[in-house]
Amino acid sequence: MKKVLMIAIVVFMSSTVYAGEKLTACGGLAYPPFMWKEGGKIVGVGTEVAEIIFGELGIQVESKAFSSWNRCLQEVKKGRTDMLVAAAVNKERKAFADFTKNCLSEVPLAVFVWKDRAFRFEKWEDLIGKKMGGILGSSYGQKFDEFAAKNLKISEVVTPIQNFKKLEKGRVDFLPVGLYAGLIHVKQFGYADKVAVLKPYLKTECLYVAMSKKSEYLKHLPYVGRRLLKLHADGTIKRLIDKYIEYYVTTTE
Repeated sequence: MKKVLMIAIVVFMSSTVYAGEKLTACGGLAYPPFMWKEGGKIVGVGTEVAEIIFGELGIQVESKAFSSWNRCLQEVKKGRTDMLVAAAVNKERKAFADFTKNCLSEVPLAVFVWKDRAFRFEKWEDLIGKKMGGILGSSYGQKFDEFAAKNLKISEVVTPIQNFKKLEKGRVDFLPVGLYAGLIHVKQFGYADKVAVLKPYLKTECLYVAMSKKSEYLKHLPYVGRRLLKLHADGTIKRLIDKYIEYYVTTTE
């Protein structure tokens, strides 16, 4: 499966004529199917969508995997990296990056709990006083970030597996995780029968493509936004989500 998918990507790239320009991009290390680290690169839906759109402009996309998501944000802030392949909008990021008006994808933000310690959840206020497991540098949307900072005990780590292990041991009460990524993690970590997803979802957020305000390619952002609409309309993004969920589950230990 992995070999077939990588061949498909190579075929696409080899059929694109570049004008000698190269855009640099980064993303989260562990947020499948949209972005994750593979080797020294970020792969997933976000990267392939960027390759498709900028390939149409004759611009090559070079994705880089930094040591952490926070480091990626700092690189974009300083203008040393051009683009975030996928990111939620918040006030801090808007200070150094511009975002597409249209979503790369909607992602429900779900509450994951240890099944034997599930609790009643109908509204955000039901979480008050509980301990939340988070990822350093991550945003869950500005409103929930502010709610969490004011009302919750927050324990942050670098990787999702660290968070799920803390959930298993009862060191945190819940994890706010994008639905797609959370379901993949649960299966990958062997917790399929032990972890539950509470409903309703915390919120449904949008992931966008973002460009550094210091990037010479910022001028192309409106085009990227228009192409995202068409890629949704023709089913391309849905197919890529399905493709990378399958790819991640079958090829990643």
